[in-house]
Amino acid sequence: ISKKMESDYQKLGIVKYDAFNEMGGKLSFALAMLDGNNSGWVINAMHSREGCYTYVKEIVKGESYVELAEEEAEALDKAIFKDAYDINAKNIKGK
Repeated sequence: ISKKMESDYQKLGIVKYDAFNEMGGKLSFALAMLDGNNSGWVINAMHSREGCYTYVKEIVKGESYVELAEEEAEALDKAIFKDAYDINAKNIKGK
């Protein structure tokens, strides 16, 4: 069971952002989905007035062979280091 679960997506990180200056509401997002070996995908959906552009980049053992945008890298970090982000969020809420 443990070996099987390693290949299931179990780590997620998402970052919402404004891809273009004329747009508001943070309708764009980068989503990282990783398995137990930190391999998976980063999906980036950029929303504009003309449409929505979606990109997928493969992640292998926490690394991408293609350069990641700032938001994609942040989503990847959130997925890999989820516990650190959760602790930080709790500390901010507690203040």
